Amino acid sequence: DAQESRGLGDVYKRQLSFLLITFSTQAQTTIESGGTACNEQNPSNNFEVASGISFWGAASDLTVPADTDFALTTINANLWVLGAGVTITSIDIVIYSDSGGLPDGNNLLAAYSGLVPVSQPLIGTGVGTNMDFDVLDVTFHIPTTALVGQTGATTTYWVHIIATASNADLVGWEGTTASIVGNPAFIFDFFIGWIPLPGRDFVYDFSGDCTPILGTSENTIKGFRFFPNPTSNVINLNSQDKIERVAIYNILGQKVVDQNINAISSQLNVANLVTGTYLMEVSVEDKTATYKIIKN
Repeated sequence: DAQESRGLGDVYKRQLSFLLITFSTQAQTTIESGGTACNEQNPSNNFEVASGISFWGAASDLTVPADTDFALTTINANLWVLGAGVTITSIDIVIYSDSGGLPDGNNLLAAYSGLVPVSQPLIGTGVGTNMDFDVLDVTFHIPTTALVGQTGATTTYWVHIIATASNADLVGWEGTTASIVGNPAFIFDFFIGWIPLPGRDFVYDFSGDCTPILGTSENTIKGFRFFPNPTSNVINLNSQDKIERVAIYNILGQKVVDQNINAISSQLNVANLVTGTYLMEVSVEDKTATYKIIKN
Protein backbone atom coordinates (compact mmCIF):
# COMPACT_ATOMS: atom_id res chain seq x y z
CA ASP A 1 0.00 0.00 0.00
CA ALA A 2 0.96 3.67 -0.11
CA GLN A 3 2.27 3.71 3.48
CA GLU A 4 4.48 0.65 2.87
CA SER A 5 5.72 2.14 -0.41
CA ARG A 6 6.65 5.36 1.36
CA GLY A 7 8.55 3.35 4.00
CA LEU A 8 10.51 1.51 1.34
CA GLY A 9 11.03 4.80 -0.45
CA ASP A 10 12.56 6.29 2.71
CA VAL A 11 14.97 3.34 2.91
CA TYR A 12 15.97 3.86 -0.71
CA LYS A 13 16.41 7.60 -0.21
CA ARG A 14 18.73 7.00 2.74
CA GLN A 15 20.79 4.62 0.61
CA LEU A 16 20.76 7.10 -2.28
CA SER A 17 21.94 9.85 0.09
CA PHE A 18 24.89 7.64 1.04
CA LEU A 19 25.59 7.08 -2.65
CA LEU A 20 25.49 10.82 -3.34
CA ILE A 21 27.79 11.62 -0.42
CA THR A 22 30.20 8.88 -1.46
CA PHE A 23 30.19 10.04 -5.05
CA SER A 24 30.79 13.67 -4.08
CA THR A 25 34.18 12.69 -2.69
CA GLN A 26 35.26 11.36 -6.08
CA ALA A 27 36.37 13.29 -9.16
CA GLN A 28 33.20 14.37 -10.94
CA THR A 29 32.78 14.92 -14.67
CA THR A 30 32.88 18.68 -14.99
CA ILE A 31 34.23 21.04 -17.63
CA GLU A 32 34.12 24.71 -18.44
CA SER A 33 31.18 25.61 -20.68
CA GLY A 34 31.74 27.79 -23.73
CA GLY A 35 30.33 25.97 -26.76
CA THR A 36 27.12 26.63 -28.68
CA ALA A 37 23.83 26.46 -26.78
CA CYS A 38 21.99 23.21 -27.59
CA ASN A 39 19.38 20.91 -26.11
CA GLU A 40 17.41 17.68 -26.45
CA GLN A 41 13.72 17.77 -25.67
CA ASN A 42 10.59 15.65 -25.80
CA PRO A 43 7.29 17.60 -25.80
CA SER A 44 4.14 17.06 -23.79
CA ASN A 45 1.22 15.14 -25.26
CA ASN A 46 -1.53 17.06 -23.46
CA PHE A 47 -0.61 15.70 -20.02
CA GLU A 48 -1.16 12.11 -21.16
CA VAL A 49 0.31 10.08 -18.31
CA ALA A 50 2.87 10.18 -15.47
CA SER A 51 5.14 7.78 -13.55
CA GLY A 52 5.96 8.17 -9.87
CA ILE A 53 9.41 9.52 -9.03
CA SER A 54 9.00 10.51 -5.37
CA PHE A 55 10.31 7.22 -3.95
CA TRP A 56 12.81 5.55 -6.29
CA GLY A 57 12.72 7.77 -9.36
CA ALA A 58 12.86 7.19 -13.09
CA ALA A 59 15.28 7.81 -15.94
CA SER A 60 15.25 9.06 -19.51
CA ASP A 61 18.14 8.84 -21.93
CA LEU A 62 20.03 11.70 -23.50
CA THR A 63 21.77 11.24 -26.86
CA VAL A 64 24.96 13.21 -27.53
CA PRO A 65 25.36 13.69 -31.30
CA ALA A 66 28.35 12.24 -33.14
CA ASP A 67 31.51 14.37 -33.15
CA THR A 68 30.20 16.46 -30.23
CA ASP A 69 30.84 16.93 -26.52
CA PHE A 70 27.84 18.10 -24.49
CA ALA A 71 28.08 20.12 -21.26
CA LEU A 72 24.75 19.60 -19.47
CA THR A 73 23.74 22.56 -17.30
CA THR A 74 19.92 22.70 -17.06
CA ILE A 75 17.13 20.16 -16.73
CA ASN A 76 13.45 20.90 -17.31
CA ALA A 77 10.70 18.35 -16.65
CA ASN A 78 6.91 18.37 -16.35
CA LEU A 79 6.23 17.09 -12.83
CA TRP A 80 2.81 16.21 -11.39
CA VAL A 81 1.98 16.99 -7.75
CA LEU A 82 -1.06 16.16 -5.63
CA GLY A 83 -2.84 19.10 -4.00
CA ALA A 84 -3.43 22.78 -4.67
CA GLY A 85 -0.41 24.98 -3.99
CA VAL A 86 2.00 22.05 -3.67
CA THR A 87 5.49 22.68 -5.02
CA ILE A 88 8.69 20.72 -5.66
CA THR A 89 11.12 21.42 -2.83
CA SER A 90 14.15 19.39 -3.93
CA ILE A 91 15.40 17.07 -6.63
CA ASP A 92 18.14 14.43 -6.69
CA ILE A 93 19.90 13.66 -9.96
CA VAL A 94 22.11 10.73 -10.96
CA ILE A 95 23.66 10.54 -14.43
CA TYR A 96 24.77 7.16 -15.80
CA SER A 97 26.47 5.82 -18.86
CA ASP A 98 24.49 3.43 -21.07
CA SER A 99 24.72 -0.35 -20.96
CA GLY A 100 22.84 -2.05 -23.77
CA GLY A 101 19.96 0.40 -23.76
CA LEU A 102 19.49 0.87 -20.01
CA PRO A 103 21.23 2.87 -17.26
CA ASP A 104 24.59 1.40 -16.24
CA GLY A 105 24.50 1.24 -12.46
CA ASN A 106 28.20 0.42 -12.39
CA ASN A 107 29.17 3.59 -14.23
CA LEU A 108 27.91 6.72 -12.49
CA LEU A 109 29.12 9.95 -14.06
CA ALA A 110 27.60 12.48 -11.66
CA ALA A 111 25.24 12.64 -8.69
CA TYR A 112 23.68 15.75 -7.18
CA SER A 113 21.44 15.90 -4.11
CA GLY A 114 18.98 18.50 -2.89
CA LEU A 115 18.80 20.66 -6.01
CA VAL A 116 16.23 23.46 -5.71
CA PRO A 117 14.11 24.46 -8.75
CA VAL A 118 14.69 27.92 -10.19
CA SER A 119 11.13 28.03 -11.58
CA GLN A 120 8.03 25.81 -11.50
CA PRO A 121 4.92 27.52 -12.90
CA LEU A 122 1.62 25.67 -12.90
CA ILE A 123 0.78 24.77 -16.51
CA GLY A 124 -2.19 22.40 -16.37
CA THR A 125 -3.98 19.44 -14.84
CA GLY A 126 -3.09 15.79 -15.20
CA VAL A 127 -5.82 13.21 -14.76
CA GLY A 128 -4.88 10.21 -12.62
CA THR A 129 -6.81 7.00 -11.96
CA ASN A 130 -8.61 8.29 -8.88
CA MET A 131 -7.41 11.87 -8.56
CA ASP A 132 -6.25 14.91 -10.50
CA PHE A 133 -2.76 16.38 -10.31
CA ASP A 134 -1.33 19.86 -10.81
CA VAL A 135 1.32 19.85 -13.55
CA LEU A 136 4.38 22.01 -12.87
CA ASP A 137 6.92 23.06 -15.50
CA VAL A 138 10.00 22.53 -13.30
CA THR A 139 13.42 23.91 -14.23
CA PHE A 140 16.60 23.44 -12.21
CA HIS A 141 20.31 23.91 -12.79
CA ILE A 142 23.04 21.36 -12.16
CA PRO A 143 26.81 21.86 -11.96
CA THR A 144 28.16 21.87 -15.51
CA THR A 145 28.56 18.18 -16.31
CA ALA A 146 30.53 16.95 -19.32
CA LEU A 147 28.92 14.20 -21.38
CA VAL A 148 31.78 13.23 -23.66
CA GLY A 149 30.88 12.29 -27.23
CA GLN A 150 32.76 10.22 -29.75
CA THR A 151 33.87 10.54 -33.33
CA GLY A 152 31.49 9.13 -35.92
CA ALA A 153 28.84 7.79 -33.52
CA THR A 154 26.25 9.03 -31.04
CA THR A 155 26.72 8.46 -27.29
CA THR A 156 23.89 7.65 -24.86
CA TYR A 157 23.64 8.74 -21.23
CA TRP A 158 20.80 8.43 -18.70
CA VAL A 159 19.35 11.08 -16.39
CA HIS A 160 17.72 9.65 -13.23
CA ILE A 161 15.38 12.02 -11.34
CA ILE A 162 13.92 11.69 -7.83
CA ALA A 163 11.70 14.56 -6.63
CA THR A 164 10.29 15.64 -3.28
CA ALA A 165 7.07 17.65 -2.94
CA SER A 166 6.28 20.23 -0.25
CA ASN A 167 3.52 17.98 1.12
CA ALA A 168 5.78 14.87 1.03
CA ASP A 169 3.17 13.18 -1.18
CA LEU A 170 3.32 11.66 -4.66
CA VAL A 171 5.30 13.24 -7.50
CA GLY A 172 5.00 12.02 -11.09
CA TRP A 173 7.19 12.67 -14.11
CA GLU A 174 4.96 13.29 -17.12
CA GLY A 175 5.25 10.74 -19.90
CA THR A 176 4.15 10.50 -23.52
CA THR A 177 3.49 7.76 -26.04
CA ALA A 178 3.41 10.24 -28.92
CA SER A 179 7.19 10.55 -29.24
CA ILE A 180 10.24 8.66 -28.04
CA VAL A 181 13.68 10.25 -28.28
CA GLY A 182 16.33 7.54 -28.23
CA ASN A 183 15.25 4.69 -25.94
CA PRO A 184 11.98 4.23 -24.04
CA ALA A 185 12.03 5.40 -20.43
CA PHE A 186 12.67 3.37 -17.28
CA ILE A 187 11.35 3.50 -13.74
CA PHE A 188 13.44 2.20 -10.86
CA ASP A 189 12.41 -0.36 -8.27
CA PHE A 190 14.72 -0.94 -5.31
CA PHE A 191 14.09 -4.69 -5.30
CA ILE A 192 13.86 -5.35 -9.05
CA GLY A 193 16.09 -2.73 -10.65
CA TRP A 194 15.32 -0.87 -13.85
CA ILE A 195 11.86 -1.55 -15.29
CA PRO A 196 11.24 -0.48 -18.91
CA LEU A 197 8.20 1.49 -20.01
CA PRO A 198 7.70 0.17 -23.56
CA GLY A 199 6.39 2.74 -26.00
CA ARG A 200 6.75 5.60 -23.53
CA ASP A 201 9.22 8.39 -22.94
CA PHE A 202 9.25 11.25 -20.45
CA VAL A 203 8.62 14.94 -21.11
CA TYR A 204 11.84 16.90 -20.64
CA ASP A 205 14.30 19.46 -21.97
CA PHE A 206 17.99 18.78 -21.31
CA SER A 207 20.05 21.85 -22.23
CA GLY A 208 23.63 23.07 -22.13
CA ASP A 209 26.53 23.73 -24.49
CA CYS A 210 27.67 21.62 -27.44
CA THR A 211 31.30 21.70 -28.57
CA PRO A 212 32.64 19.95 -31.68
CA ILE A 213 35.12 17.26 -30.77
CA LEU A 214 38.51 18.74 -31.38
CA GLY A 215 40.02 17.49 -34.60
CA THR A 216 43.49 16.05 -34.83
CA SER A 217 46.27 16.58 -37.26
CA GLU A 218 46.07 14.66 -40.51
CA ASN A 219 49.71 13.79 -39.94
CA THR A 220 50.80 11.01 -37.65
CA ILE A 221 54.29 10.05 -36.63
CA LYS A 222 55.42 6.70 -37.96
CA GLY A 223 56.50 4.38 -35.19
CA PHE A 224 54.86 6.41 -32.42
CA ARG A 225 52.07 4.96 -30.29
CA PHE A 226 50.39 5.70 -26.96
CA PHE A 227 48.00 3.81 -24.68
CA PRO A 228 45.55 3.45 -23.03
CA ASN A 229 43.01 5.84 -24.50
CA PRO A 230 40.67 6.65 -22.76
CA THR A 231 42.78 6.73 -19.60
CA SER A 232 42.31 7.44 -15.91
CA ASN A 233 45.85 7.82 -14.59
CA VAL A 234 48.74 7.52 -17.04
CA ILE A 235 49.50 7.54 -20.75
CA ASN A 236 52.28 5.26 -21.95
CA LEU A 237 54.41 6.60 -24.82
CA ASN A 238 56.54 4.53 -27.20
CA SER A 239 58.40 5.51 -30.38
CA GLN A 240 60.98 4.19 -32.81
CA ASP A 241 62.74 7.54 -32.59
CA LYS A 242 63.38 9.81 -29.64
CA ILE A 243 60.32 11.61 -28.27
CA GLU A 244 61.46 15.14 -27.58
CA ARG A 245 58.43 16.78 -25.97
CA VAL A 246 54.74 16.24 -25.21
CA ALA A 247 52.14 18.90 -24.40
CA ILE A 248 48.45 18.45 -23.57
CA TYR A 249 45.79 21.11 -24.16
CA ASN A 250 42.21 21.27 -22.85
CA ILE A 251 39.18 22.18 -24.97
CA LEU A 252 39.75 25.87 -24.20
CA GLY A 253 43.23 25.69 -25.73
CA GLN A 254 44.97 25.98 -22.35
CA LYS A 255 48.17 24.00 -21.89
CA VAL A 256 47.70 21.68 -18.92
CA VAL A 257 50.74 19.40 -19.37
CA ASP A 258 54.15 20.26 -20.82
CA GLN A 259 56.90 17.70 -20.46
CA ASN A 260 60.31 17.17 -22.02
CA ILE A 261 60.81 13.47 -22.72
CA ASN A 262 64.08 12.93 -24.65
CA ALA A 263 63.60 9.16 -24.72
CA ILE A 264 61.94 6.52 -26.88
CA SER A 265 59.51 5.56 -24.10
CA SER A 266 57.96 7.33 -21.15
CA GLN A 267 54.82 7.84 -19.09
CA LEU A 268 52.62 10.90 -18.62
CA ASN A 269 50.73 11.27 -15.34
CA VAL A 270 47.26 12.66 -16.11
CA ALA A 271 45.53 11.60 -12.89
CA ASN A 272 45.00 15.21 -11.83
CA LEU A 273 43.25 16.27 -15.05
CA VAL A 274 39.47 16.65 -14.90
CA THR A 275 37.43 14.25 -16.99
CA GLY A 276 37.07 15.37 -20.59
CA THR A 277 38.63 15.55 -24.05
CA TYR A 278 42.13 16.87 -24.68
CA LEU A 279 44.65 17.30 -27.48
CA MET A 280 48.12 15.83 -27.06
CA GLU A 281 50.86 17.43 -29.16
CA VAL A 282 53.86 15.16 -29.69
CA SER A 283 57.28 16.11 -31.08
CA VAL A 284 59.53 13.32 -32.33
CA GLU A 285 62.80 14.58 -33.80
CA ASP A 286 61.71 16.92 -36.62
CA LYS A 287 58.06 15.80 -36.74
CA THR A 288 55.02 17.07 -34.79
CA ALA A 289 51.56 15.52 -34.64
CA THR A 290 48.42 16.01 -32.55
CA TYR A 291 46.28 13.22 -31.08
CA LYS A 292 42.94 13.32 -29.27
CA ILE A 293 42.89 11.76 -25.82
CA ILE A 294 40.02 11.19 -23.39
CA LYS A 295 40.49 11.38 -19.62
CA ASN A 296 38.01 9.25 -17.62
